[in-house]
Amino acid sequence: MINGLIGRLVVSGIMLVLLLIASFPSSVSAALGDSKQQIEAYYGSEYFIQDQDKRIWQKQEWQPDAHHKAVAYGYLSHIGDWQATHWITYNDRKQAVKETVLLSKDIRIRDFQQYFNGIYDLVSADTSRVFTTSLFSGSQLGAIVRTESGLNSIIFFTRPDHTKINMHSKISGFEVTAITMQMVKQHFIDQTWQVADNYFQNKLFFSEKLMPRATTDMIVIHHTAKDNMSVEDIHELHLNKGWAGIAYHKVILPDGSIKDGRPKNMIGAHALGANPRSIGIVVDGDFDNKPPTAVQMDSLVRLTRELMMKYHIPLVNVVPHRDVTEGTSCPGNQFPWDELMYRLAIEG
Repeated sequence: MINGLIGRLVVSGIMLVLLLIASFPSSVSAALGDSKQQIEAYYGSEYFIQDQDKRIWQKQEWQPDAHHKAVAYGYLSHIGDWQATHWITYNDRKQAVKETVLLSKDIRIRDFQQYFNGIYDLVSADTSRVFTTSLFSGSQLGAIVRTESGLNSIIFFTRPDHTKINMHSKISGFEVTAITMQMVKQHFIDQTWQVADNYFQNKLFFSEKLMPRATTDMIVIHHTAKDNMSVEDIHELHLNKGWAGIAYHKVILPDGSIKDGRPKNMIGAHALGANPRSIGIVVDGDFDNKPPTAVQMDSLVRLTRELMMKYHIPLVNVVPHRDVTEGTSCPGNQFPWDELMYRLAIEG
């Protein structure tokens, strides 16, 4: 597992900053202030050297002299089939003062825990606070953590895209440096930091404010039209369409498990013309080509009955998407609609 030190790299973008009043465990990574010997015990010998003119040298090529001074050392590490380069800057006492980690493969924020579990535990904690900044023209996010020696900043670099930064944004690396409380306060004084959601936490965040639904008298049934779509996959798909996020309120997976999507008291975006009055349930699968699994149907019947009872919805107002929106076969030509209606009627 790769883990980094902490710092500041001028990369274009919006930056998300997480303020953490928590300790930074020594088990997470090598630490700022460690000696070059300690760093190399952690990462191994350097592969590259960067000089004061930002030129990169391979170790065997490097010949320091009066005109060439090393300012950073590059180390390599591996996770599976991809690689990370760790650039460490040392002070005159050969102590680490900055580390920049560049990844050969982008990872999404939602997958961050798989690769950086120690750092994830810090940034996803309830004590963390997230901020956005428009200092640069690209997308970045970061964290401020308290260590035994003081505050460090973690800046994560994300790939810019057309969507607002979210849990699906891709991280290409991060940097670690020391930072003072005065510097942190100055960001607030200058209003360069704006409060935002903590996208590392295991929940859905929406790109715009959702509106509450005043009336609920209809349930609309959908299919994903694609197999093996998780809640997070659907959320990402809908964000990429320019929507606020996942359009449906409930998702039923192939194993029959029922997952939450959009908060069920908020207006959805699943059925044009019926959104202000309806709850949307989507069943994972392409039912133009095959029917849902038996456990999916069991869960759909149970969930639909619960919602009908809670909101006093008559059976006639449980409808397929195709009945309220033109130009779609949703929830699919192979979806057993008559069976659903029969079971809702007799099992109620």
